[in-house]
Amino acid sequence: MDDSEDLCRRCGKCCREKIQLNGLLFATPVMCKYYDSETGLCTVYERRHEVNPQCLDRQSAIERGVFPADCPYVRDIADYAAPIEGVIDADLLERIDNLDFTEAELWRLLSERMKKQGISPRKLRGRSRRKSAQTVEKTSPGECT
Repeated sequence: MDDSEDLCRRCGKCCREKIQLNGLLFATPVMCKYYDSETGLCTVYERRHEVNPQCLDRQSAIERGVFPADCPYVRDIADYAAPIEGVIDADLLERIDNLDFTEAELWRLLSERMKKQGISPRKLRGRSRRKSAQTVEKTSPGECT
């Protein structure tokens, strides 16, 4: 680890599986299998990019919006678009995996859940810097940094 990694709080939020829909990134409750929740560290850190090709370096993680909004790595980036948290739970994730609904139905459901949390889906879609996904794009857990 280098000195800049001292900023990491070891929360593991960047190591959660994400789902992208309509250009927005949603965090899920699924953690990377290499994340040790007791230590807050990656168990394969030195070889993380070799072991898990989905694992991102810090700059790529910033560019893709993987870090949570309260992460020290992104706190000084004014237009940073963090993943939306707390909208996708384990039950909904299972339904997504089972393809229980269309993309439009999923967007409606996610929009309703965001509104309940006081998040405006319309405003979020306008702020997104990510390419708009025409289909649900799921990232593997372990977007390590």
